Amino acid sequence: KNDPRLQEDILKSFLGRTSDVTLVQNEFLNMNSELVILNKSAFLMNWEDEVSIEIENADMIKLLKELFELTKGYGKKIKYEEYIQNYIRKIKPST
Repeated sequence: KNDPRLQEDILKSFLGRTSDVTLVQNEFLNMNSELVILNKSAFLMNWEDEVSIEIENADMIKLLKELFELTKGYGKKIKYEEYIQNYIRKIKPST
């Protein structure tokens, strides 16, 4: 949390991913939380508390996909690469 170099390395690991990203208000999910939905599993993650829940049930994955589609109407679609690059610039350690 207090190590800018580690933060930069973690953020760079997200670059190049194919994704559909929507930002929502912090009351729903914040920068510490993330929902990742794949074909056969979904992950609810809290990066600050280092907690992750894997969901493999097909019905629950379908529900999460539907909730994500619903959420898109309330959120803001972003270009993920640009978003991550902006964070990297903010935390870039001065050398």
